[in-house]
Amino acid sequence: MHDDVDERLAQRGAERAAKQQESDKRLKLILDNLFSYVALLDLEGRIREVNKAPLARGGYRYEDVIGRYFYDTPWWSYDTAVQSQLIQAIEAARRGRTSRYDVVVKMGEDLVPIDFQISPVYDRDGNICGMLPTAVDISERKRFETEASASAYTDALTGLPNRRTFHHHLQQVINGCEDSAEFAVLMMIDLDRFREANDNWGHDAGDALLKEAANRIWACVPDSDTVCRLGGDEFGVILNGRTDFSEINRISREILTSLSEEFVVVDDVTVSLSASMGLAVFPDDATTPSDLIRFADRAMYQAKSSGRGRFRFFTRFNNEGQDVRARLASDLRRAIAKEQLTVYYQPIADLATDRIAKAEALLRWKHPEYGFISPSSFIPIAEETGMIHQIGDWAFDQAALATKRWVGLAGQDFQISVNRSPVQFLPSAMEHGHWAERLTALGLPATNVSRRDHRKLDDERRPERQS
Repeated sequence: MHDDVDERLAQRGAERAAKQQESDKRLKLILDNLFSYVALLDLEGRIREVNKAPLARGGYRYEDVIGRYFYDTPWWSYDTAVQSQLIQAIEAARRGRTSRYDVVVKMGEDLVPIDFQISPVYDRDGNICGMLPTAVDISERKRFETEASASAYTDALTGLPNRRTFHHHLQQVINGCEDSAEFAVLMMIDLDRFREANDNWGHDAGDALLKEAANRIWACVPDSDTVCRLGGDEFGVILNGRTDFSEINRISREILTSLSEEFVVVDDVTVSLSASMGLAVFPDDATTPSDLIRFADRAMYQAKSSGRGRFRFFTRFNNEGQDVRARLASDLRRAIAKEQLTVYYQPIADLATDRIAKAEALLRWKHPEYGFISPSSFIPIAEETGMIHQIGDWAFDQAALATKRWVGLAGQDFQISVNRSPVQFLPSAMEHGHWAERLTALGLPATNVSRRDHRKLDDERRPERQS
């Protein structure tokens, strides 16, 4: 009887073993057909099972890894830091915690990025009996992320940094120069008559021309500096940490010379172009990226209007530059409304009585970009455009109101001198000049305000422009 029981128990054990073996085969078949990397570890961290994917990818044999500590296999042993991180993850799984992170493992001669996870394995009684590491090759995902990141910061046509990178790097350069004696230079470069060449020879020729122009500019600029394509036929160059303007001039000439040479585009077509360049300097011209860009851009258009194929540094005021005069004329029309004009008063003391007897009214214009501009610069523009009447009347009103306030403090004979343009004495200006009536309305005698020809004042003491 005992023999029958033993026989039945042995048979059942054999059946269970056979079923387990069959189950293991099915599991192995499933694992081997997974693209993911899967292994099964015992509580000590040794490999009990592993599928074919990581073996095939790394060129390893099954018998080379079975029974080895997982962290000591070729996948991980190339880097002690990677091994240390894995050992910590194994210890966490042994305590019931799952770890997941991106890591690079060695597959043959390649280093492969994977999405790695290791989890505890439980038996039927809920006890941890092993660990299950799984991984997915994320090489394609990483490649896509890299390309997407590159496309966000790189111009697709030329391979140069794009406008987004340009703005970011310009700010970094400014930050780096703030506490040093060095300066930085922003160059804005525009190809002259590019649109004409693009229209004549087609977009393929235009693209080839832009790529070649990018290469030529890049070849003229030191490796420590930055060349960007800002869009269309416009390029930006950031020269960092300079102390010598002669180098800036040399680089500028080299770029323009290189761009003036013939371009060979599609079908052996040759195109001759030139370029115009504007330069702005940090911190001399501006201290913010937006101002540097605007000023360099303005200088570039000055170069174009001067005949193209040349470079110009930004200047805060160029009395002979018609484009600047036009800009000032436009801005001057809005200067009163924007409260950019101010009247300053220079006191004149009576030495005999040791008191302030007079004051001279001095008109100043604080332009938002050019800073303080001398009357000797903007009054001629006001005279040419006819704005002198409105500006003169406004300045007189300010002086009269100031006189009204100060007469009570300095005495009834206190006087303010106001400069008047000869244009305001012309017959056509009489309708603008009712200054006497304004004094009467304020209850002031005419002797409280004296009027002088501003040209005579300029001959006596020409104020210097402040920057």
